[in-house]
Amino acid sequence: MPYKVSTLRKRASLLRKILLGEADINVCVSSYEDAEFLRRSGILDRVGIFKIENVDPALLSDFPDPRLRAFAAQKTEDPELLRRLAADEDESVRAAVVINKCTPSDVLERKCKDPSQVVRYWAVRLAPTLPLEAVNDSSARVRAALCSRSDCPPKILRKLADDEASVVRASVAQHPNTPVEVLVRFAESPDLVLALKIARRPDLPEEVVNRLLKRDDMAGKIARDVLRKRKVRKSA
Repeated sequence: MPYKVSTLRKRASLLRKILLGEADINVCVSSYEDAEFLRRSGILDRVGIFKIENVDPALLSDFPDPRLRAFAAQKTEDPELLRRLAADEDESVRAAVVINKCTPSDVLERKCKDPSQVVRYWAVRLAPTLPLEAVNDSSARVRAALCSRSDCPPKILRKLADDEASVVRASVAQHPNTPVEVLVRFAESPDLVLALKIARRPDLPEEVVNRLLKRDDMAGKIARDVLRKRKVRKSA
């Protein structure tokens, strides 16, 4: 059904005022009819969706545009609304739910098994209890997130020290709970990243320092340069 001429003029005037800064986009978005029109017109892309600040998140949560639903997920403090948005079809919305500090603990724990690796990554990092199932996650980023948690135990770190992904091994190398025998093994690895990560540890055991300083390859050179700057010396 075609719009009336008066409606078209009204909306053209609305667009003009927003672009000129003469109208508050927050007021416009607070009306579902106006907000839908603004979404279809592309004006939200022009003015920036994150300029929307004072709108009730519950209103935005039903919009077709996933950016508005994600914005609602970031801003709301309503646990029931967060539970509903946690099942959204768009991964950016579900990720926004996980990052929200008001998201219930049980939702975070469920999202550790989300189909999206982005959602799982944040859920594994922020879940209130250690999600042990993430040790076998298909995504290296998620496994790295697990061993970056302060409550990750030595047993898990020892297992992930043999991970095929360098990003996971690098995360293990930095963790304060990593067993000394793992650090010794890493100190002898040809992996340049591991040598650098270990050399930067503030709690480097003497045995690991000695192994790094004895190396005469590129990884050893990098480690020695880092240790020299830190004024760490080989023990007698």
